[in-house]
Amino acid sequence: MRGFVSRRSAKLGQAWGPAVATLERVSANAAALRAYYFLSIAAMGVFLPFVPAWLDARGVSGWGIGVICATRPLAGILVPVVFGALADTLRLRGSLLRIACSGATVTTALIALSVAFANPSVVWLVVLFGVMAIFRAPMNSIADVTALEMQIPFGRLRLWGSLGFMTSALVAGYVVDPELAAPLPAAMLVLLVAALAMSFVLPPRANVPPRPVWSAARDLFSSPDHQLFLLAVFLWGASHCAYDLCITLRLGALGASNGFIGWAWAVGTLAEVALMASCATWIERHGPVRMMLLGVTVAAMRWLLIATIRSPEILLALQPLHAGSFALVFVAAASFVKQRAEPHIIATAQASFAVAMSLGAGLGMLTWGPMLDAAGAPTVFVGAAIAAFGSALTLVGLLAMQREPSGATS
Repeated sequence: MRGFVSRRSAKLGQAWGPAVATLERVSANAAALRAYYFLSIAAMGVFLPFVPAWLDARGVSGWGIGVICATRPLAGILVPVVFGALADTLRLRGSLLRIACSGATVTTALIALSVAFANPSVVWLVVLFGVMAIFRAPMNSIADVTALEMQIPFGRLRLWGSLGFMTSALVAGYVVDPELAAPLPAAMLVLLVAALAMSFVLPPRANVPPRPVWSAARDLFSSPDHQLFLLAVFLWGASHCAYDLCITLRLGALGASNGFIGWAWAVGTLAEVALMASCATWIERHGPVRMMLLGVTVAAMRWLLIATIRSPEILLALQPLHAGSFALVFVAAASFVKQRAEPHIIATAQASFAVAMSLGAGLGMLTWGPMLDAAGAPTVFVGAAIAAFGSALTLVGLLAMQREPSGATS
């Protein structure tokens, strides 16, 4: 009897061993990706809320702040396409992340050294932040592709990046003084070094059979529904970058302290995390386009409220709207990409999403920066609301297009 049980156990071990090993590997990869998201986007939790005030303390004008902040989305116009094509053609994932993390880490170290020992010119800051942005651009898009390929809802992986952003924004509000030159880039450097270390844990390649990429990508990009989707993302990106550029300055002008501003960013991001953890069912039930439409409508209303309300406390109470204006749109858009693209061009499709968002944000930054100087933050947020309404109208058109085939057959 013992021999029979031993043989039976051995057979079960042989049968289930590979499956158990695969589950363990997937679990380890998911844990590494969560840590990577947390650390990588935590660096942006230091950058986005406080770099406008940090640049202002260095004597940079509103126009200069707009140009420097625009380097991040402008780099996202071309770089994700190159990395996305490489990712699909060569089926690379972790290897590309290591290259991107290394470049961003080195450039951030140069920024820290430059401001620690001198007062660099605006031109030099534009160059350094621009190079950092080039390497920074694919750090999220390639990670997003890795997340979309896992059998785990995208939002539940991506929310760890939002947690990292929230944590660092909250802490930085108390420990990073924009008047001091070194702490901000030094904090970013520490987080990027840790993210680089985690990128070495992720698998270097995707487990996808090699197939022709270019013809499938051409068909996707020439389809009217994908073009409308990219236009909606472009307008949303132009709208939402006004928040990144101006919310800290808006709250500061209304008398909010750095700690209060940190809490404002943290509250918005906490709402973002909660939505990302729970929105998969909504998107599956109602469809990604409807959820995107809901999110950009929330964004338009949110910007109008920020433009008109002058109480920091009320603006803090409105920060949970960030769950709709950013998180819902972002996760629903990624879901649209996953549904619409064939598996062997998922990186290229995700890159097109990132490019549309970055192009909108880059042109938005170049528009909102001078507008900030000329008319102030409230006018910027009114312009952002108009862009969000444009995105909503585009998504209404996309919904109508999606209904056409079923209407034609009835």
